[in-house]
Amino acid sequence: MEETATPPSLAKQIFYYPITRILIGLVVIIGTMVLFQFSTSWLLKLMHVADDARKTILSIEAPIIVLLAYSLLYKYYEKRSIDELKASALPGWLLAGAIIGIGLQSLVILVMYLMGGYSIVSINPVSFILPGLLIAFTSGIIEEVLLRGVVFRIINEKWGSIIALAVSALLFGLLHLMNKNSSLYSAIAIAIEAGILLGACYIYSGNLWLPIGVHFGWNFAEADLFGGVLSGNVIDKTLITAKFTGSEYLTGGAFGPENSLPSILICTAAGVLLLWLAYKKKRLPDLQATSS
Repeated sequence: MEETATPPSLAKQIFYYPITRILIGLVVIIGTMVLFQFSTSWLLKLMHVADDARKTILSIEAPIIVLLAYSLLYKYYEKRSIDELKASALPGWLLAGAIIGIGLQSLVILVMYLMGGYSIVSINPVSFILPGLLIAFTSGIIEEVLLRGVVFRIINEKWGSIIALAVSALLFGLLHLMNKNSSLYSAIAIAIEAGILLGACYIYSGNLWLPIGVHFGWNFAEADLFGGVLSGNVIDKTLITAKFTGSEYLTGGAFGPENSLPSILICTAAGVLLLWLAYKKKRLPDLQATSS
């Protein structure tokens, strides 16, 4: 006689339920990062390491810890290989993402310039981009691992890409409400332009390196290259010292170019294009099923 499989216990069902996997992931990854950052900072202070050097070390450490914590947690928790962070996919997809992110931000600044909202005050030494370069990489890795690697991926597996895009984009926008000079409008703008685009990057590539690259390239170009405000935060040293003038809808105002209409239109269009390309490559199975 054929044996019937024993259904998993209620405790096991709860333990592996998508919401549980998301909550455990966020708590473990963020908690591990905070623990290491606190310990390293304490140790560096005991060693009397200068503040600038200490900040640099902590900025390098944070994304490494997040990547390791994510990989180890889900390797053993979900009992699988972490294909979304394959080392072989890193160079090509990361470079492609950085080019896309820088290109999109350059297009936004070009529109502002042509409409009289952007002007160059001065060109600074190339060394001025180094501090912001590290910040862009750190925020790109941490935010994409948490939002796309944990939240989007797990929701997508259970409930499909539409719900995953909506939830991860909304959460991404709401998190930016904690930034300086934020508003409901800026949160909605971030959710639409960046939430859709970065989710589409993950769907299209099947890995986290593309959205990490786009996120990094966008932040790096916005602040370090073009001298804009980065999600409400002013970067002290940038390659270009710029002046933004005109309507907040054109320039983004105190929150930065992400808050502008050109940014919303250009990045949302790029996200929709990527979703269409993913659909053509049959990487949106839930949508393919409904249209067949």
